[in-house]
Amino acid sequence: MLPFCLKTVCELFSHGNAAKAVIVLSEVLESFAYHFVEDIHYGYFDDMYSLDHVCQDMMEAITNAVKSEKLPDEEMQRLIEGMEKLKQTETYEGYGVLYALYVWEKFRKTNIE
Repeated sequence: MLPFCLKTVCELFSHGNAAKAVIVLSEVLESFAYHFVEDIHYGYFDDMYSLDHVCQDMMEAITNAVKSEKLPDEEMQRLIEGMEKLKQTETYEGYGVLYALYVWEKFRKTNIE
């Protein structure tokens, strides 16, 4: 999953399609959040299985785009709203997953606000 998602997000940014990159990131994170609880993924963690590996690398691609000012204001707002929505999920509230949300909050506090 990681190579596909990361490649997709990075390619979209490199081709000037920030809107689609934000949508892909949001949809992937939302899907992970849903399936984490629905499919009982919280019972399968070990050193070789962690959603955070995929999510963290994609979040780094997004934050790098924000730092280099490749994210238009409209997409920034969409990203902020998507991250806020994820913070309301059972996955985040009950299990503290996805770590990408912690990465986002730290980035947002030091670079956006």
